[in-house]
Amino acid sequence: MAALIVDRVARTIAGVAVPYGPVGFARGRLWRYAYGTLRPAARVWLLHDHVQSRRAGRLVDMHDSLGGLWVVLRADRSRDGDLALAYAAGGVHGLSIGVDVAACTWAGRPRVCTPTEALLTEVSLTERPVFWS
Repeated sequence: MAALIVDRVARTIAGVAVPYGPVGFARGRLWRYAYGTLRPAARVWLLHDHVQSRRAGRLVDMHDSLGGLWVVLRADRSRDGDLALAYAAGGVHGLSIGVDVAACTWAGRPRVCTPTEALLTEVSLTERPVFWS
């Protein structure tokens, strides 16, 4: 995964939240994400390690790119927001997404789920993102 872009003055973290094409393993199954299939929930939170009680900010922009889903997150003015900026700048943490999948196609052996419609509910900073290169 490419390095994250951190602007400490604007308190933003930007980068690819999930690449399109590669297969990753999470929640007991194989996943592959495709261009144009993710849409944001009404509020998309920036979390630490997918823990709802560790809210550090929120999504301010997202768009599809050739490399995957590009996001811009704004860190809160809080301890968790400060930690998020530090972790992102440190290069050890990457982004991982939380989604509610409405529809999925299955292909291959072993079976790989490619969501055809999914709601992005959160983006987390974590030391072990599913799609890390």
